[in-house]
Amino acid sequence: MPIAFDAASNGTAVATSLTVAHTCTGSNRILYAYVQTNTSTDFAVTATYNGVSMTARTSSFLNSDSNGRQSNFLLVAPATGANNIVFTPNASANMASVNTSYTGAAQSGQPDASGTVSSGIVSGGTQTLTFSSVAANTWRADSAHGAGDLPNASTGFTSRGVEGNSRGGDSNAALAAGSNSLSVTNSGAGTESVSMIGVSIAPAAAIGMNLIPLLGTG
Repeated sequence: MPIAFDAASNGTAVATSLTVAHTCTGSNRILYAYVQTNTSTDFAVTATYNGVSMTARTSSFLNSDSNGRQSNFLLVAPATGANNIVFTPNASANMASVNTSYTGAAQSGQPDASGTVSSGIVSGGTQTLTFSSVAANTWRADSAHGAGDLPNASTGFTSRGVEGNSRGGDSNAALAAGSNSLSVTNSGAGTESVSMIGVSIAPAAAIGMNLIPLLGTG
């Protein structure tokens, strides 16, 4: 079955934890969670959904001067219904989160691939995250953060929500195996660091039906 977008959620807090309500539905589910700690201290963050630990996938500094961190997490087969994503840093932090869930995803071997990029770009410039997926018909779930302004969705990037200077989204389409790119543009004035982080999500295997002929006797 093909991958499809399910739901999105977002939230922010300056605290020792951030709780975001998120509702998952459908079959062959996967939940992608993103959080950024916009502070001069490099915080480590853990995440749970409905009390179940999410797997940390990729983490990087938000910009070249190492102020703040962005992290993403995955959970295969998250519980259906309305539950909470809870992010917990190792100390009180300024946090913002945008999260997305999908149906039609493989229930093992996730993510298919992942990547991250951060650099200073000029006003109106484009930041692009490129990495190679292994499987065919993957979807990309990506997040972008601007050091001073909210990045705008650009080539290949469908926005699913914003919180502070962070935007979450995805490819909104199946991608071929190999190198794929999603982009955002810098909406601020002057040179600004824009970072991106993301994963490719493999689809659930198609289930074929073997038709066995009924052999008669006589």
